[in-house]
Amino acid sequence: MRTIPALALAATIVLSACAQRAMEVDTGDIEVMSWRASIARSATADSLVAPAALVGSLVVRPGADLSTTSATLMLSNAVPNSTHPWHIHTGSCENTGGIVGPATAYRPLQIGADGRGEATVTLPFSTPTTGDYSVNVHKSPTELGTIIACGPLTLGTSSMR
Repeated sequence: MRTIPALALAATIVLSACAQRAMEVDTGDIEVMSWRASIARSATADSLVAPAALVGSLVVRPGADLSTTSATLMLSNAVPNSTHPWHIHTGSCENTGGIVGPATAYRPLQIGADGRGEATVTLPFSTPTTGDYSVNVHKSPTELGTIIACGPLTLGTSSMR
């Protein structure tokens, strides 16, 4: 009668040894090329449409596939409940060129009651790897000629998980 418990013990050991173990693989952070801009109030903007404390950032990185680019704009200390069109342009803040991609791809930034806003858009082009770019934030949808904030984009790397 001792053989049955011994066989059961042996079977348990064999089955335990054959069982698959879950493996956890940590791939770590993936470095990707990205463009970043620190945004500040335009020197020509008046304080009623762009408070002196207006600040923000823009991060531009490859999108979900090689033919798209993701751009996230964040502003704080803006006029509460305002709407601001924005675009990435070729050139610098002082010498702005044309809009990169279609203007309609940039969803206007909606500022909340707390003076903050964030907008993420998917742009229909591959992320550039060279060039001079800047981001312009416009006063309103009807006053695109008035730039309230701008920032030059610089190329670097960022981590994604």
